[in-house]
Amino acid sequence: MKGWIVYGTNLLQALPQRQQVIEAIQHLDLLVAIDVLPAEIVGYADVVLPEATYLERFDDVGPTPWREPFVAIRQPVVPPMYESKPGWWIAKELAKRMDLGAYFPYEDAGTMVASRLEKGATTSRPSAGRESSAEEGPRDDGGRPRAELRDPLGEDRALLEADGGGGPAAAAALHAPPVAGDGQFRLLFGRTPVHTFGRTTNNRFPLRVYAENEVWMNAKAATEQGLSNEDRVVLVNQDGVRSQPARLKATQRIRPDCVFVVHGYGHESDGLKFAKGEAWTTRAS
Repeated sequence: MKGWIVYGTNLLQALPQRQQVIEAIQHLDLLVAIDVLPAEIVGYADVVLPEATYLERFDDVGPTPWREPFVAIRQPVVPPMYESKPGWWIAKELAKRMDLGAYFPYEDAGTMVASRLEKGATTSRPSAGRESSAEEGPRDDGGRPRAELRDPLGEDRALLEADGGGGPAAAAALHAPPVAGDGQFRLLFGRTPVHTFGRTTNNRFPLRVYAENEVWMNAKAATEQGLSNEDRVVLVNQDGVRSQPARLKATQRIRPDCVFVVHGYGHESDGLKFAKGEAWTTRAS
């Protein structure tokens, strides 16, 4: 691999085996980072294309995977700051420079979104700064637009249902994981409603509510390990990588063989001046 365009993904924090990721980056001829923040990956990039935040841009029409289908659009509420550009503009300009501009036949985001909507159940052209929701097409009992969606599984669905959803081959592949040894726990991670991935941990307002990551551990397991609620602990993985110290949360709301931390903390980039620092970081690699 000679070149890598990284769009909105902080590889240094998102991928395991960090040293291998860095080694792979060092062997590239070109690394381009498209991001809204000066995250760790941006420091390794040869070219940085700053993207506007979600409050400053249009985005493509977003479908949903739920039973009641609908589409959603995103419209800017404030103009982009500094030299940042929306993702659709970055994609279009890159394509134009590679003589692929014909695949992006729109001059503005409103046209792009409108062309998507015209192919579905809605025909509204959105515009920045005001609500635009004139839909057309069949509607359900609640007055909402209703689209006829194709079953993506088709005939395969009947085969799956007839075989119990997985079949003998799938069932044979399932097996119980090995039991963790003394002092070892399975590391789980997830979200907090306050933050969105790692993109808001540099925002002072949500940090006031959820400033510091915590290590959840079953209360009984914590007692067995000689630990108490709010103790400072360090996680060490199977490769000997040590996390930064974090506060322990002893709780009954987790299995005794697991520990849990929130995703998005542990930043080391100097550009993230609010997210960087021991006060609210922990990263278990």
